[in-house]
Amino acid sequence: MGPILGNPESARHGTTASAEAREERGEGLLVAIVSSSDDAIISKDLNGIVTSWNPGAERLFGFDAEDMLGTSVLRIIPSELHEEEMRILALVRAGQRIEHYETVRMRKDGSRVSVSLTVSPIRDDSGAVVGASKIARDIGGLRERERAHAVLAAIVESSDDAIISKSLDGTITSWNKAAERLYGWKPAEIVGRSVLTIVPPELHDEEHQILRRLRAGERIDHFRTQRLAKDGRRVDVALTISPIRDGSGAIVGASKVARDVSRERDAERTRAILAAVVQSSDDAIVSKDLRGIVMSWNPAAERMFGWKSEEMIGRSILTIIPPELRHEEDTILGNVRAGRRMEHYETVRVAKDGQRVHVSLTVSPLRDGTGRVVGASKVARDVTQQRESDRARGMLAAIVESSHDAIVSKNLSGMVTSWNRGAERVFGYTAEEMVGSSILRLIPPELQAEEYGILARIRAGERVEHFDTVRVAKGGRRIDVSITVSPVRDAGGNVVGASKIARDVTEIREAQRRKDEFLAILAHELRNPLAPVRYAIAMLRQEGVSAEQRQRSEAILERQADHMARLLDDLLDVSRIATGKVDLKKARVELRPLVQNAVDAVRVVMDEKRHRLEVRLADVPMWLDADPVRISQILVNLLTNAAKYTDPGGWIQLITAREEDEAVIRVKDNGMGFAPEMKGRLFTLFTQLEPVLNRSAGGLGIGLALVREFVQRHGGTVEAHSEGQGKGSEFTVRLPCAAAPPR
Repeated sequence: MGPILGNPESARHGTTASAEAREERGEGLLVAIVSSSDDAIISKDLNGIVTSWNPGAERLFGFDAEDMLGTSVLRIIPSELHEEEMRILALVRAGQRIEHYETVRMRKDGSRVSVSLTVSPIRDDSGAVVGASKIARDIGGLRERERAHAVLAAIVESSDDAIISKSLDGTITSWNKAAERLYGWKPAEIVGRSVLTIVPPELHDEEHQILRRLRAGERIDHFRTQRLAKDGRRVDVALTISPIRDGSGAIVGASKVARDVSRERDAERTRAILAAVVQSSDDAIVSKDLRGIVMSWNPAAERMFGWKSEEMIGRSILTIIPPELRHEEDTILGNVRAGRRMEHYETVRVAKDGQRVHVSLTVSPLRDGTGRVVGASKVARDVTQQRESDRARGMLAAIVESSHDAIVSKNLSGMVTSWNRGAERVFGYTAEEMVGSSILRLIPPELQAEEYGILARIRAGERVEHFDTVRVAKGGRRIDVSITVSPVRDAGGNVVGASKIARDVTEIREAQRRKDEFLAILAHELRNPLAPVRYAIAMLRQEGVSAEQRQRSEAILERQADHMARLLDDLLDVSRIATGKVDLKKARVELRPLVQNAVDAVRVVMDEKRHRLEVRLADVPMWLDADPVRISQILVNLLTNAAKYTDPGGWIQLITAREEDEAVIRVKDNGMGFAPEMKGRLFTLFTQLEPVLNRSAGGLGIGLALVREFVQRHGGTVEAHSEGQGKGSEFTVRLPCAAAPPR
């Protein structure tokens, strides 16, 4: 159909008839141009209402002019681009022109089309903008051509063959990456130069003949010749040369594909070498078709699986696969058919004698000349011994990492090469801090000569066992260690370093020291009562002993016997705790009578040292499910401990209170207190805050250890606190409360 255009009225007043005729002819010409244009030419008012629609718009968008005139231009604009149209109208209102704006529009059938828009304001006689004209060009085909050209360019660039173009006078016009690899020239170095640059001098006439044949429109296929690389090396190539034609069909140049065939020349020799490699390999190398039928079987496969090649060729590979693993073969063949390679796949195969062999498989697709997968090659390595070695190494590594001792290796220069978690725990340094640094970092300056002596013995192949010395931890703290150092040898038996096991014996030595001190205290404590006992016995043996003297002697014997009994009871309790034989005889008991019993038990000690003991009991009764003897023992030990470490004339408090569901017992004193670093050791066996052999009630250093044990066995906790030495102590016991017994 013909164009349907808008017919805006134009002011023609004051013009002559001839001017009107010329104007009509001009308008007619414009109408013809718009109607015959291949581009869509549309006009719209400032509200986006279509006022003209040419045949090009009908062809591009599929809508007739009758469909579009008087309707919104948004009909051909995707909904997500409506705002774009609003911006275009805003620019038109401002009198701006928009050129070559690429966007997307909608066809009548719902398909989308890529267009390039040019939008211009339409003005009336006064110059005011009254609408817009829009020219839309379909650029979908252009985009497809650009994509096709890009694909062709990518193919040329990614080709393994050298692809070159040249003009008819032999000037190189393009040069791909494969040409760069084959000849050594970069594009910037060779493009624009004569193709004779890569042709040996004696073959220049050959190149001239090739150019003559190209001008005649001939194609030259698989032409074997030689060319020159940049370094002067000659390359055997097979050339395929084709004419390049312009749009009219005229020949304007040539494209040349060059394939390096020097490898083909050596292929037979390579195949022979590969065959020799397969035959001499220590790995089993087998090929099979896609049904799993064996096609080749090398001598190593014979040795590994016990089957001769004549026995296996033509048989299924399932012959050597355990029944429970035959599903693996389906997976392997599935990967091979898909062209996938499988590497280092560990599994189990069966030898002819039934022995199972741990193998690591690498399976690769076999392809024919067309690249079609026709089978698989399989390389099998016996990893039975390797698996055992790996397992052993893994076990050793786990032992080293989980060891409580520091296990360190170093080279013969004393540089640390490994550092386990035990070493981190003992010395405080991480592996990152120590590996690569000198072991001297851990050795006190005055003992560094030791290290040189140890390294000398290691170089001589000697082992150093249970060497006691001192090392320095990260914070500068000195540690007593027992060291065993052994030579590390390489596969040839040469000493290349040393492994060192260092055990922190600081606590062991401290425990031994405390134990020795305990034995001395025990002897002292057991010997102290002997003098008054002897005195009392002597008094009782005298003739004419008065009743008062006899009574005093008996009191001495009773008091000292009670003292020794308490010492022996404590020792027995320690023994029972160590052997796990402590039994609690629990009952429902009230705390206040137990406190009173404990206070009565220590009254003599308090009076002897002139201590002021203050007891403050909770207002409410607190019931416990507890062993009353052990609770009394806890209280007596805490009060005795307070008396022991408080100078004569000091004060001691015993306070009880109920806090939620717990009975809380606090024993405070204004005695010698303790340093913060002693807090963690107070409840360990044989711990004394200072030598107490000169104290009349020194004790054995086990009272607080018993307190903690008995409190924990009752489900409670015990804590110690001190502001520092000379500032007193406070011990807090918390025990779970029980319900009061029924009346």
